Amino acid sequence: MNLKTSLTTAIELGNISSDDNIELLGVEPLKLVNQALYFAIENKDITPQHTFKSTFGPDVLFFYALEQVKNNSVIKYERGIGYYFEQNNKSFLKRHIPIATGSNSQNSSICSGGCTKFNCTECDHLIVYSTVPITYAECLIHKNSIITSANPFQPHSFVVEENSLVGRLGDNVGSISLEDKNFIDSLVSSICQFSKQIVLKTSKLICKRAQVDILDFLPSSNPKAKKGSLYYDNDSNTLKVYDGNKWKTLSYVDEDSE
Repeated sequence: MNLKTSLTTAIELGNISSDDNIELLGVEPLKLVNQALYFAIENKDITPQHTFKSTFGPDVLFFYALEQVKNNSVIKYERGIGYYFEQNNKSFLKRHIPIATGSNSQNSSICSGGCTKFNCTECDHLIVYSTVPITYAECLIHKNSIITSANPFQPHSFVVEENSLVGRLGDNVGSISLEDKNFIDSLVSSICQFSKQIVLKTSKLICKRAQVDILDFLPSSNPKAKKGSLYYDNDSNTLKVYDGNKWKTLSYVDEDSE
């Protein structure tokens, strides 16, 4: 999965599930946390569009933060990289790579192990929200990955797969397989639309069929003798073909003499 950031902050009330995933309970329950969140939801500053499903959706990684709140104060904090998934008609956050943990965002340090243990029976609420990387190095979570941007000030990263190119076919820069049919079709279409001269410096071009309006031969006086080779002889001003044993001149009709 590629790593994505968003200018829109996703935020929901959460609950710890038995497997340490975070069940996402939606936006509306945030009203119970404090008056600031209550009025933000009432004033439509926070809407259902700020859920993780709407902001990110499945199959992408993003930066998340967890805040365990008691008596309107944060008592435990975790920041990391995770992804959204659904199971049994419920929404969840998978804590994929924990990065930092502590008593709050200002008092946190790099994780040395797995995810932080959260116990919701010891707190009033668990707030889940999306965040951004503190350093660009945090975006490089995979081998052979590149940081790019979908929009200004919105970095994301992707893995350059084996036997692929880095390019842009749609909205975003990404890894394009050399066997991708869309890439091949786009490449062929671009070449076909090119009306100027294309120069290939390869010594050999192999294709099953060539269809052209005009075939121009550059004059030559010393071609390689190979069966099936055809060239324009500069000395005799004739076309010659090699039959495997010797060069033979192709006959032609002199149109000026008719």
